[in-house]
Amino acid sequence: MQLDILPDLFLLERASDGALLSRHVEKNPRGDIFGGFLLGQSLSAAAFDLPAGLTANNLQLNFLSPGRPNCPMRYDIEPLHDGRNFVVRQVLGKQGDRKVISASVSFHRGEYGPSFQQHMPRDLPDPESLPTLQSIMQRNAHRLQPHTVESMAHSWSLDIRLLHTERDLFDRSVRGSLQFWVRARQPLPGDQVTHQAVLAYLSDYWFPLTSLTPTTDKMVETGLYIASLNHSIWFHRPVRADEWLFVDAVTPSSNQARGLTTGQIYAHGGTLVATAAQEVLYRGWVDRDGVASAPAV
Repeated sequence: MQLDILPDLFLLERASDGALLSRHVEKNPRGDIFGGFLLGQSLSAAAFDLPAGLTANNLQLNFLSPGRPNCPMRYDIEPLHDGRNFVVRQVLGKQGDRKVISASVSFHRGEYGPSFQQHMPRDLPDPESLPTLQSIMQRNAHRLQPHTVESMAHSWSLDIRLLHTERDLFDRSVRGSLQFWVRARQPLPGDQVTHQAVLAYLSDYWFPLTSLTPTTDKMVETGLYIASLNHSIWFHRPVRADEWLFVDAVTPSSNQARGLTTGQIYAHGGTLVATAAQEVLYRGWVDRDGVASAPAV
């Protein structure tokens, strides 16, 4: 994807029958539509024509089948609830007769109440002091497949800075965790729908790989088939996705070829803006002396 079209990924147009259509797609390394793209578009579709003053408080999405990058996405919206302070929309994303995603998005007008949050980890390095993902890939090109270096080195829409490069990419994490800074590289429009859609988009980038860190020695090249099964986001406070966000992710469990990642997303100043959870399928394990291992790349 080119840098200058990131906001355009989430622009939709109304069809004559009332559905919403997208002409934009973004591919993942397997050639299917990237899950973060579908998350962001689902939120944008649910927010289409909503009354002013409402912002998303929760997105829950199930990935039903791989999206095909050569086919436009169609989103059918069903109102589930229209209350004074809450609105809930059901979103069904399709390509022809194929159901690709099903999502439920809740919007809240905001009300007065007490405020509390978990604190961001202390003594974090400033993101600008950490190497870019592109420089990491180039520096470790001799340890990776050429296609991995090429795809990572040309990922221009997001700026990602890993806190623990060696541990997260090439070693096993005993704790099963992943920490990184991330932001959209380009300035975004000021509306919260766009920033929440971009946050949903970036929450599917690296975040779901957390549950691989305790079980593989090279996270970026496992030889496994990896597919997102479901994804949930709770939006706690207003967010700017074009400013640095800190992702603190952990995996509580991986079993039966499924891994779960949960994590908090903080603004640079320490404000907790969102919590996310995602279940991912890792298919293709091989038996090596009674131990499940990732196949050779």
